[in-house]
Amino acid sequence: MIRPPKAPTRSANNQSANESIQSSTNVPDITSYIGKILTLNHQQVIVEDILGQGGFAFVFLVRSFNQQRYALKRMYVNNQRDLHVFQREIAIVKEFSSHSNIVKYVDSYVHRLSPTNIQTRNYYTTRSGSDDNDDDAIYEILLLTEYCSNGALIVSNRK
Repeated sequence: MIRPPKAPTRSANNQSANESIQSSTNVPDITSYIGKILTLNHQQVIVEDILGQGGFAFVFLVRSFNQQRYALKRMYVNNQRDLHVFQREIAIVKEFSSHSNIVKYVDSYVHRLSPTNIQTRNYYTTRSGSDDNDDDAIYEILLLTEYCSNGALIVSNRK
């Protein structure tokens, strides 16, 4: 995997949470996130590597400016039901963060993308309509947790 050069300065390469890089196929080019700076509510991090991806989200290895490593889950939803599901996920991680078997919550960010940003950046094809219609809104959700360097959780069912 070829990685782009590191971000020279915060202002030149600051990636606000409402920006995304798209390939010509309209699918995010996941490697283009490497080196980008993302800002959450209380943390600012730089993407170092890709840890995984699923149907709704990408998970990145990120580093804060104090050199602490974290896992960042980045997802987009386009309806209120999915938004509530992911807001509940954040609440659960927060609530049980002190449990020794649950990853520690660090920060999160939920941002409603404007239809103008969505159309010009080709996030999704949107229907024509009012900016105030929450049914047409796209939300970006960032969940920052501790990074567990031993890899993915593997459950073994040995007898």
